[in-house]
Amino acid sequence: MTRNIKLMAVLYFLGYATMCIPMTFQQNYLEVLGYSVFERGILLSSMAIVAIVAQYFIGYLCDFYKTNKRFYQLVVVLIAISSFLLYTSTSINFIYHIFLVGILGGLLRTLMALQDAWVLEVDPDCKRQFGFVRGMGSLGWIFATYLTSYTIVNLGYSYLGYFTLIIAIILIIYSFRVPDAQKSDDVETINSGDIKLLLVNKQFVFVVLILFLINVMDSANNYTVMDKMIILNAPTSIIASRYTFQALVELPIFFLGAKLLKRFEVEKLLIVSVFFYAIRFILYGMAQSPIQMIFATLLQFVCFSLFMLTSKILVDKIAPNNLKSTAQTLASSLSNGTSLLFTPIISGFLISVIGIDNTLYTLALVGFVALALTVVYRNKYSLK
Repeated sequence: MTRNIKLMAVLYFLGYATMCIPMTFQQNYLEVLGYSVFERGILLSSMAIVAIVAQYFIGYLCDFYKTNKRFYQLVVVLIAISSFLLYTSTSINFIYHIFLVGILGGLLRTLMALQDAWVLEVDPDCKRQFGFVRGMGSLGWIFATYLTSYTIVNLGYSYLGYFTLIIAIILIIYSFRVPDAQKSDDVETINSGDIKLLLVNKQFVFVVLILFLINVMDSANNYTVMDKMIILNAPTSIIASRYTFQALVELPIFFLGAKLLKRFEVEKLLIVSVFFYAIRFILYGMAQSPIQMIFATLLQFVCFSLFMLTSKILVDKIAPNNLKSTAQTLASSLSNGTSLLFTPIISGFLISVIGIDNTLYTLALVGFVALALTVVYRNKYSLK
C-alpha cells in the first residue's frame, strides 16, 4: 500500500467523521424544534440549491486553478461555522433555519463530491484503491455516529456544533500533509465551451439521468426512511444503530472494490446495485417496526457501496483529462443536488396524501425505472 493511499485513507476517515456529526441527526433536531414533516421537507430541500451551485462552481475552480486541496479546506471551514450556528439555535426561526440548513447540507454534499474527485486524481494507485479509501470513510462515519448519539443523549444537540468545529480543525491541519490532485497540463485552456461539451455529450447525460434516479432513492433513504423511523417511534439509540449498521456493511465491498472492478464490468455491478435499491424500498414499505427497518437497511452492503464505486468510475471514464473534477462535481450537482431539491418536498407531500408505506413503494418503482435505463445504457455503450 502506497503512502498516498494511506494519507487519503486517513483524510477520508476524518472527512466523513466531520460530515457525519452535523448530518446524521439533522432531521431529528428539526423535529425536536417543532417543525412538521412538510416543513422539514422544505428546509431539507433548501440544501439542494446550494449543492447544485456549489458543486458545479467549485469543481470548475478546482480544474481552473489546478488544486482540490485549497477549495476542500475552504468548504470544511464553512461547514464547521454553519454547523455551529445551526445546532446552537434553540427555537423555531424558519428563515434562519432554511438558510443554515441549506448552506450546511449543500456544502456537505459538495465536500463529498470534492473529496471523491480529489482521490481519483492523486495518482493511479489511489484511483485503483478508491474502494479501500472510501471504506475508511465509512469507519470514520461509524466512529462519529457513536460520538453524535452519545453527545445528544448526555449533553444535548447544541454540543454537536462544538464537536464539528473540533474535528474540522483536525481535518484541516491534517489535509496539509496530503498531496493535491494532479491536474492535466491542458487545464489552463478550460472555458465555458469545454463544459458545454459535457452537457451535450449523450453518454454523460445518460449517466447523469441514471445517477439522478438512484440518488432520489438514496436521498429518500436518509430522509423519507427517517420519517418512517420517527413515525414508528424509534429511539435515538436505534436510529444511531441504523447508521452504524449501514456504514459497517459497506466495508466488505469497499475494501474489495479494486478486485471487483478488475473482475466485473462496471455496468454490471451498477445493475446489481440498482436492483437491490428497489428491493430495499419494498422491504422498507413492508416493515412494521424499527428493527425490521434496520434489517432492510442491511442491503446497504450491496446498494450504496456498489453505487459509489461504479458511479465515480463511469463519470471518470467519460470525462476529458482537463475536466476530471468538473465532470465529477457537475454530475453530482445535476444528479445528487437535483434529487435533494425534489425528493424531500415530493416525499413529504406523498406521505400526507398516500401515507408513508405507499410513498416507499413508489420509490421502489423509481428504482426499477433506473434498473431498466442502466440495462439500456450497458447495451448501448458497454457492449459495443
